[in-house]
Amino acid sequence: MRSCVFYEKPHKNNYYAKNIKKTEFGVEFDVYENFLRLGVVSVSLLGVHNIINCLLSIAISRRLGLSWQKIKLGFGK
Repeated sequence: MRSCVFYEKPHKNNYYAKNIKKTEFGVEFDVYENFLRLGVVSVSLLGVHNIINCLLSIAISRRLGLSWQKIKLGFGK
């Protein structure tokens, strides 16, 4: 069975960012999965395309069974 994961814009069973803030070193944003807040990601990258790339990597990692704590370690926090 094939499945589809939506990211970027809020849909059911997807991943999206809210409360996006520019920081001194990049951006920080809240990550949501299925309308539930997982936590905050802070990356030293700018641009919406980089936030989308982060969300996609989170979605793939979650589908592979990684915990939020392990994923967050990958982002350096």
